[in-house]
Amino acid sequence: MRRILVAFLFVALAGITPELTAGPGDAQFGLGRATYRAGNVERAREYFEQAAAAGHVEASYILGLMHIEAKVANADPAKAAEWFRSAAEKGHLDAMNHYGNLLQEGKGVAKNEAEAVVWFRKSAEGGDARGMRNFAVVTYQGVGTPADRAKAAMWYGKSAAQGNVDAMVDYGFLLSNGDGIPQDNAAALDWYLKAARAGNGSGAFNVAEYYRTGKGGAKNEAAARLWYLRAAILGHADAEKEFAARVGFGIASPEGEKLWDEA
Repeated sequence: MRRILVAFLFVALAGITPELTAGPGDAQFGLGRATYRAGNVERAREYFEQAAAAGHVEASYILGLMHIEAKVANADPAKAAEWFRSAAEKGHLDAMNHYGNLLQEGKGVAKNEAEAVVWFRKSAEGGDARGMRNFAVVTYQGVGTPADRAKAAMWYGKSAAQGNVDAMVDYGFLLSNGDGIPQDNAAALDWYLKAARAGNGSGAFNVAEYYRTGKGGAKNEAAARLWYLRAAILGHADAEKEFAARVGFGIASPEGEKLWDEA
């Protein structure tokens, strides 16, 4: 499954705002967050463990991240799986995705693709865009569940509509090929454009391909060149050679550097 690796722990801690009312484990969780930000990771873990023992769901999730991202001494994928499952069972949507990924990979827990599907589906049905895409991927591929292209297309579309950039590219691909959904090249181009404008290299490359071929609208070689350049800037492996084939120089040349700066 294609995933973008990000520092989930940093995002999780940065995105939490203080609560106005105290709940079980809130005090310990607040101490853990402050201590982590101060650089004392091991002490922070102790506070998070105290909070999790009191039933604090986010603390369980954070502990899972600390282990899976090896932020603590003696980081253990099995411990990560335990903490993610604990948070997932209490309704934490991101934890469901992480636990599903570990089940799918057999990392820290016995490999169980069918159970991974259960957790991806719970996350998807709970409204999480990442869960929607994960469930779409396994449903499309038939991993741990019977393949169902129409159902997969529905979930890709839901995830894309909620802003998951990878799902935008996936959904554009299905629309382009009429795979599990009626073919619609104009709609496919629209989703590729949304992904590209959000900084996705594959989206930009597909936009360039559409303009080069005239698929989904009028053929536009100048626009194709610009989108190949944008895709190359975003790191797409095939975009630079396509760009160079059209302008006679690569993005690493002086001419390319100038266009890079202007793009």
